[in-house]
Amino acid sequence: MPDRKQVSLRGVKQGDPLSSFVFNAIMDPLLDQLEQMKGYVTNESHSISALAFADDLILLSDTKDKAQRLLNHTESYLNALGMRIAAEKCAFFEIWPTKDSWYITNPDLSLTNGDKIPNSAPDSSLSYLGGHISPWSGLHYKDLVDQLASTLERCRSAQLKPHQKLSLTNSHLIPHFLHKTVMATPPISTIRAMDQIIRNHVKVVLHLPVSAQNGLLYCSKREVAWASQSWKP
Repeated sequence: MPDRKQVSLRGVKQGDPLSSFVFNAIMDPLLDQLEQMKGYVTNESHSISALAFADDLILLSDTKDKAQRLLNHTESYLNALGMRIAAEKCAFFEIWPTKDSWYITNPDLSLTNGDKIPNSAPDSSLSYLGGHISPWSGLHYKDLVDQLASTLERCRSAQLKPHQKLSLTNSHLIPHFLHKTVMATPPISTIRAMDQIIRNHVKVVLHLPVSAQNGLLYCSKREVAWASQSWKP
């Protein structure tokens, strides 16, 4: 059996109801402290030093010295709690503007123990919120259309009744991909392709012909009942 002490030092337990509260109790004070420090200044009265979502943390600054201070403060805070930053799982990049473009440099940041933070090259990407952040192209999600089509196909093949499949689609699947499209802002052609895939998915679940008018999908039950009556010979 694994040593109990080792297991207890590996973070919050997966699936434990208290895990989210324990995690928030640790991270919230750090975020409050980072907000009091200077980061990336958007105007004379406002600056952003950190972006956090779940267990992902991004430090922002407009100078290398500020970035190093933010990193040192985060490291010191975690070390005081018996935790450490895994440098090999982090990445930094620095963007310098030019007259009509910009270029990427290595800020050469390191932890107090000497571990270097890896530099993110222009053609590389960091995983964040299920997507990829590239220093050059920003946040993007790969193969959104194919991912949506594959997900809806698995939904249709599930052992569920039609109304359950539609409920799953509306409550979980569409919001999941809506979040990705809002974050990545893909081209309109991608949005239209995803919209068509969703409509075709609904028609298949409801055993409607693909040629059925899309307006039928947005009718109320009363309107559908009236239409079915009017179609009777």
